[in-house]
Amino acid sequence: MSEDTALYFERIEVGMKTTTTGRTITEADVVNFANLSGDDRPLYVDVDYCAKYSPTGKRLVDPLLVYVLYHSLIDTGAFNANIAKPSLGFLGTNDWQVHADAAIGDTIYGTLEITDKRQNKPDRGLVFLQISIHNQHEQLLQCGVHVAYIGCKSFFEKGDQP
Repeated sequence: MSEDTALYFERIEVGMKTTTTGRTITEADVVNFANLSGDDRPLYVDVDYCAKYSPTGKRLVDPLLVYVLYHSLIDTGAFNANIAKPSLGFLGTNDWQVHADAAIGDTIYGTLEITDKRQNKPDRGLVFLQISIHNQHEQLLQCGVHVAYIGCKSFFEKGDQP
């Protein structure tokens, strides 16, 4: 781990923020997710059903797929990659909300802001990240708080660490 780029716990400051790159949701993404997850509800996979019953008249993208795709974007920027280096674990998501649906062809991106940090051991602590997922029109799709467990530099300098 490179000490000049890693965002160890002690280097993280409340208020740090970044924006991910974008990713366009494709038909293949929707089909593959439906097959993998077993979530093949008509709202996501049936064109005729959606023409009649969808709020947009088109197929919607499963909100869980949007959430998963956001995670594929996290490490695309230097800030995100550098905070991932000393990450010891993802502890969960708090207050997650879906505000709007995504559609096939939407390009999503995320914003991330450090809102709190709490050192709970001498060599590591919790970091709270406000996450927002938007589409290409800057419409908020989903948001919530991720909680990550981040190590201090001293944690990785221990001789018994891999």
